[in-house]
Amino acid sequence: MGIAVGHIYYFLEDVFPNQRGGFKILKTPSLLRTLFDMLPEDEAYQRLPEEQPGGFEWGNQNNQDGNQENRDANNQEENANNRQ
Repeated sequence: MGIAVGHIYYFLEDVFPNQRGGFKILKTPSLLRTLFDMLPEDEAYQRLPEEQPGGFEWGNQNNQDGNQENRDANNQEENANNRQ
């Protein structure tokens, strides 16, 4: 029974409206629209600092250059110690 209902819903929601002369038969009830539709965002809203992502620049790709310089310096010291 569920498979048949799913196929009918798919046809009425996705297939039929996209055919020539087709129209949307199923309409979302206004109660569900008012409950679940997102409100438009306020352009003047400033997020609090604790709501903003990041903070410690974890995973910052631009910071890898400094880490690479440290690795290069450590490798040069190890190579110098191995040669002695």
